[in-house]
Amino acid sequence: LYDGNNHGIASKGSGAQRAVFLSLMQFISQNSKKNIIWGVDEPEAFLQPRLQKKVAEVFAEIVTTKKQPVILTTHSQHFIDLNNLKNTYLFKGNVLSKKYKRKPNEIFYEMDTAPINTNSDYEKATLIKQHLGISNNDGWEVFPYNILVEGEEDKKYLETLFTALDFPVPNIIFSGGASKIGGYLQYYNIFAQDLKYKPEFVCIFDNDDEGREQSKKIKPNSYTYMNVSLVQLPRYDGVTRDLIQQGDWEIEDFLPPETVLETINKIIKRDKYKAIKKTQIDDRAKAAHINKQILKYAEECCNQNNPEKTPFKLDDDGRKKQICLKLCEAAESLDLKEKLNKKQKDFIKSLVK
Repeated sequence: LYDGNNHGIASKGSGAQRAVFLSLMQFISQNSKKNIIWGVDEPEAFLQPRLQKKVAEVFAEIVTTKKQPVILTTHSQHFIDLNNLKNTYLFKGNVLSKKYKRKPNEIFYEMDTAPINTNSDYEKATLIKQHLGISNNDGWEVFPYNILVEGEEDKKYLETLFTALDFPVPNIIFSGGASKIGGYLQYYNIFAQDLKYKPEFVCIFDNDDEGREQSKKIKPNSYTYMNVSLVQLPRYDGVTRDLIQQGDWEIEDFLPPETVLETINKIIKRDKYKAIKKTQIDDRAKAAHINKQILKYAEECCNQNNPEKTPFKLDDDGRKKQICLKLCEAAESLDLKEKLNKKQKDFIKSLVK
């Protein structure tokens, strides 16, 4: 190591000592004919972020080129390959108290450490983010597979459906409106230039005037650093815009109608309004009502049943959030999994990566 002075390595800083050790490790890896398994404890210690990235690249080269395994512990995101978390584990330590007969008046503590089991790479990455204190601004906003939707309710409903069907929950991003999805894609395309992988984005628009108009503006082949695709949101009965040229629907219309209407009834009753009748719930699927958005249909039913009261508004942002929150919180008690039909299940399964 030449740094302008003639001091021995023992008198240099910890960062310099670590750099020399890692250089030696690289030299041995390149020149040894023996089978080597490397074990390194916190290689990021005393290294600035730029050097951490460089060391991570060296380790990757040792593994891929020299076929020498590297086992390491780390508290740095620079050593975690977000595109391949198969060999990354997050451990949790539980402190257990123990008493021994030979020490009757003392309590001893031991650490029981085990890996945390997760159902998907996204779930694992989310836990790692929380553990390391990583925010989206630190570069973990984009995952290898992403679903981009219009609103926060779309995100919550989809996450609830994935969970209800025991599917791994992917990274779902909401843009805040159909008109903003194009801007989000442009931003992520620039962001993806520095990634080591080409992320995939699946865009889902509502089937309404704005959703249809904005979806036409998205040109999947125009994004150099991402793979972009558009997926049509079906109605609860599996009908898509390609199959029928009339009627509008949003995410609420994809859900089982009886589940949505039962949830709305709880809100209506709390405000001292007469509930939507069983016959009205059954009539939802009839030809006279099938092409109405379910929230507008629910409004009609509620106001028809309560002619003496102020019209009950359901199709606005505040009510939508309230309905979403109540339905998602009660998904298990509502037996959502059993109420989903095959076409609904197939659509959610098609979004699993």
